[in-house]
Amino acid sequence: MKTRVLLLCLAMLGNSATAFSIAIDSTGQAQATANADEKAEVALPDQGIAIRVNVNLVQMRVVVRDSTGKPVEGLRREDFQLYDRGKLQSITAFEVETPESRRTKREALAKAQTVEGLSAGGGKFSFPDRFVALVIDDTHLSIQDAVHVKMLAGPFLEAVAQTDRVGVFSTSGQLTQDFTNDTDVVKRVLSGISPRPLVSNVRATGSRFECPHVTYGMAEQIENNHDAQAMYGVVMETLQCAFRGDKEKLPYAQSMAQTAVHQVLRAGEAENGMTFRYLEAALHRLAMMPGERIMVLVSPGFLLAKHVLDDAGMVEQANRAGIVINTLDVRGLYVPRGGEDMWNMDVQREQSTVLASFAYGTGGTFFHNSNDLGGGLRMAVTSPEICYVLGYAPKNLKPDGRYHTIEVVLTGKQKYSIQARRGYYAPRKMNLEEQQRQEIDDAVFSREEMGNLLLDLQAQSLTQGKAARVNVLSQVAVKSIHFRKSDGKNADILRLVTAIFDNNGNYVTGVDKVVTMKLDDTEYEELIRTGMTVQLNFDLKPGKYLVRQLARDSATGQMSARNRTVVIGH
Repeated sequence: MKTRVLLLCLAMLGNSATAFSIAIDSTGQAQATANADEKAEVALPDQGIAIRVNVNLVQMRVVVRDSTGKPVEGLRREDFQLYDRGKLQSITAFEVETPESRRTKREALAKAQTVEGLSAGGGKFSFPDRFVALVIDDTHLSIQDAVHVKMLAGPFLEAVAQTDRVGVFSTSGQLTQDFTNDTDVVKRVLSGISPRPLVSNVRATGSRFECPHVTYGMAEQIENNHDAQAMYGVVMETLQCAFRGDKEKLPYAQSMAQTAVHQVLRAGEAENGMTFRYLEAALHRLAMMPGERIMVLVSPGFLLAKHVLDDAGMVEQANRAGIVINTLDVRGLYVPRGGEDMWNMDVQREQSTVLASFAYGTGGTFFHNSNDLGGGLRMAVTSPEICYVLGYAPKNLKPDGRYHTIEVVLTGKQKYSIQARRGYYAPRKMNLEEQQRQEIDDAVFSREEMGNLLLDLQAQSLTQGKAARVNVLSQVAVKSIHFRKSDGKNADILRLVTAIFDNNGNYVTGVDKVVTMKLDDTEYEELIRTGMTVQLNFDLKPGKYLVRQLARDSATGQMSARNRTVVIGH
């Protein structure tokens, strides 16, 4: 994956420490350098996403609940056992998340990044640290389902925090709202929910006005599972509704029934294929947001048939991006209608399998078989009071892309339920450049401040008339850089990635700069004494922005990251 930032490579050979005081604007052009030879390559930003693959550490969030559904607190590392493909693993990282710890973390993050704007209209603000993608499966909703979903807008908006950003997406692609904190906009979008089947052929939804009445589940059972009894039922229905029970027309009824089954099956497969494409699009959009990511899928469920691999692919992508998928079966408590046979009841249960797969595969919750849809939605967007974060380094992990099952158990005999993702895909074999790119992608689209390569990061807004510019000034701790000797020089390559995000977490612009240093001992000592300062300038529109800068030492792979916010007044 490529980082969505402007690529700028500078080869720098300076005669003194002043060679490392650099100013660069948002177009990637060096404005002022001293005693430096420069070489620049510029590539336009692409539409790639940041995905997290840590080849050394697998992390997973675990929620333990008692028989009443209440999260269990007070557990320790030794209370857990973790198995990877049936082999016991050593839990090397352990953390307990509580409302207090989350609040402390948010306050520390806000304090570290919040800076007062220097222009008119400036002020302090906190950047969002959680992004919620609400995905409505309007492709498969019935009219009754759509009415119920509209009524959930209030409980949903009450459950999200004021600092959250909400995006609304749909499996039809016709209902979309990018991430925002404007609740009125979200309410207006949700008021437009209605059934929107993607395939015009009404047989895809199994309308009872069709002759014969064939649903996608029935067609899949007949065509792929060779269910002779189900086919006989369709033929008999066709004979009655099309030929008034005239047995002499049985061959015509059989042909008509077979044609109907083929049409419904093909239409349903096409509709499910497009549904997955829109689900993936929503997942990709969420993966680009810098912070905690949650997807909430509201759906009556649907049959997978030939799209089992798409289901697995969704789970893999979500886990790599650190996205938890919570699902809500909008059908609520299922009560069989009079005369409904066991086959239809089995189809109803099978439709919810995909929702369970998404949730359980990513460590999310699957809310189903209950009419308290408002309570289910609040549960889907509210973090559990107590959550345990376990981390381990898989033994003999091979970069073959294969799926690894994970099982988490408690060492005691308490009858608690455990909510955690059920597996992960091993990373695929990558060259060194691909690994570095992926590590940087992961860090840039995170919110974590880390490392000691960056001593300080400042972001100031400067306005001249209608023009506005953000001045980003960073100080690099040269003592923390691991130089190596090469041809009598002190050599190292330092990579500085700077990304700008708007107030809703959208990527705006950025610069990726590679600084190649080859210093004699005198230059090295001078640089140690004076330090290294890097200045970047970005032309931006008025608004509130997050500036995130990442430094990476090529010799050790050590990374450091800092966040700052800036306000550009009108």
